[in-house]
Amino acid sequence: MSLRPVVHAYGLARSRTDASEDAYAVDAVAGLVALADGASSAWRAGDWAAALAAAWTASPLKRTRGGHVPSFARWVADARRDFTATDRAGAQGEWFTEAAAERGAHAALLALALVGLDGRRPRWRATAVGDVCCFHVREDRLEAAVPIDDPARFTSHPDLLSSLPDAGMPGPVVAEGGLRAGDMLVLATDALAAFLLRLDAAGEPVWPVVQRIDMARFGALVAQGIASGLLERDDATLVRIGLEEEGS
Repeated sequence: MSLRPVVHAYGLARSRTDASEDAYAVDAVAGLVALADGASSAWRAGDWAAALAAAWTASPLKRTRGGHVPSFARWVADARRDFTATDRAGAQGEWFTEAAAERGAHAALLALALVGLDGRRPRWRATAVGDVCCFHVREDRLEAAVPIDDPARFTSHPDLLSSLPDAGMPGPVVAEGGLRAGDMLVLATDALAAFLLRLDAAGEPVWPVVQRIDMARFGALVAQGIASGLLERDDATLVRIGLEEEGS
């Protein structure tokens, strides 16, 4: 049996006057999906988030002829190098812009790889730095939440990846699990992820809602969450990946 990922994404900025600093990228054929959340206090945070997401699905990450994938640390170093080349070029100008560039951009990242989808043991593998989350849902039940499974554990100071070439790198959280037809994987940025976990903990049927969601329903869910006080007003992005049997 082969599985086919079907991906949909929905996002809203925190307000109509602000650009979202979330970014996602998808290569369904390679089974690579990324969602990044730029730290709003950092210069070009949205650009860095977009660069990270795009880099995860870019060809250098895909398996080489020898079957090896570059380590996460090496991949981050390459992403930083590529971003810094354009970052420095765009920073020429006012002194405060150059100073901001020297402090770098920062973002949280959830990088997902779907492996073995055409084999006997299909699996998901998530690598996370920060508080963007991946939820594995089976038969409307939450099977796993990575890297945070408790809404009380979200903080205002998550680990972040810096764009600076010489910056340290927080140790990523890595987790994986098996997949079967009908499973759903949901990637969500921090405020939205905490909201979904709160609903799940309260016994609300949140996952069937996510399974059927479209842009209009996503907007309604976010608005209702903010009005209820359960969802912090922030950029909100959700990437839903359904696993279907090939040919279905």
